[in-house]
Amino acid sequence: MMHLRLDLSRRFEVELTSFEKEMQMPYVTSIERHAEERGLEKGREEGATAMLIRQLTRRFGELCSTTIILPL
Repeated sequence: MMHLRLDLSRRFEVELTSFEKEMQMPYVTSIERHAEERGLEKGREEGATAMLIRQLTRRFGELCSTTIILPL
């Protein structure tokens, strides 16, 4: 990772923002991409769990509050 002086860092941010607007494509770091992928995966898992609970409730009625739901 490269550390820039404060003045160069600000200049880089300004130029990058200008470039993003001009190209109509924001710069996304690899860390941001990985975080987004993890968030999407977590959302899928939570959605699958919620769907399973709804299906079990429809099939067998209200679930007991002591029922343990393990992650997939």
